[in-house]
Amino acid sequence: MTTDFLETLDLEMIAQAVQGKRLNDAYELGKRYYEQNLYRLARKILGLVTRTGQHVEAHNLSMTIQKTMQEDEENTRILDAAINEIQSGGFKQ
Repeated sequence: MTTDFLETLDLEMIAQAVQGKRLNDAYELGKRYYEQNLYRLARKILGLVTRTGQHVEAHNLSMTIQKTMQEDEENTRILDAAINEIQSGGFKQ
């Protein structure tokens, strides 16, 4: 995964996105990271795009990612609680 990330890391494009340029390219990179389930990376890149307030698709995708991450955290907490219950002997079959 690190190799894939390094291959897609375009520092020049990111620098321009920080300046409000090449926002469509940054959006596409964020979208690619999202499709690879690299949600935190996707949100970082999309955050550069949404700062301008001009890219509705980036904002919508960022909100989708945030919701997905929240659901994942909730599911993880539920699973952790179930595992703890089982390990403490509280679960009876």
